[in-house]
Amino acid sequence: MILFLEFETDQIGYDIEVFDPELYAKICPGKNEEVDRKVPHQHFNRMLKYAARRGGPNKTYSIIVTGLESKESTVAGVEHLCQMGVVPRLGIFRPIPGTHLEKHPVASPEYLVYCYRKLRELTMKYGVDSGCPGCGRTFVGTKEYDGVNPIMPEITDEDLEIAGIDPSKI
Repeated sequence: MILFLEFETDQIGYDIEVFDPELYAKICPGKNEEVDRKVPHQHFNRMLKYAARRGGPNKTYSIIVTGLESKESTVAGVEHLCQMGVVPRLGIFRPIPGTHLEKHPVASPEYLVYCYRKLRELTMKYGVDSGCPGCGRTFVGTKEYDGVNPIMPEITDEDLEIAGIDPSKI
C-alpha cells in the first residue's frame, strides 16, 4: 500500500539548468541519464507540469543557468517553462576551478540583459511571476521587493548607456 500525504508548501522547484537537449546531456549527464532516462527533460517536464497544476499559480519554479548555452536557447527554455505555468529563474553561470566547466566563458552583460528583457517580456505575456523575495534576489529575473513595484523593472536603453553598455549590441 502506498500512502500519499497531503501537505502545503510555499513552492517547489526542479531545475532543468540547460534547455538545449544536446548540451543538457553533456553538462548534466547525471540528470539526463538517471532522471530523464536519456530523453532530455522528459521526467523533469512531467514533474514540473504536475507540480504547477497541483500547486497553483507561481508555486513551481525551475532554474536555467544563463551563460551555458546560446541566449536564444535560454529564452526558448524560459518560454517553455512559462507555457507550463512554471516560474523561470535565471541563475548566472560562474566557473568553478577544478570542474569540467572551469574554462567555460562567463556570460557578457549584453547576453544577460537580453535574457533579462526576454524573461520580463515572457513572464508578463504568460502571467507568470518572476520569483520569490528571498532567493529571487540572486537571480537575473529578480523583482523589486520594496512594496512599490510588483513587477520586474524594465531595463531601458538609457539605463544601459549609463552602465556603459551599447544598446545596439543587445
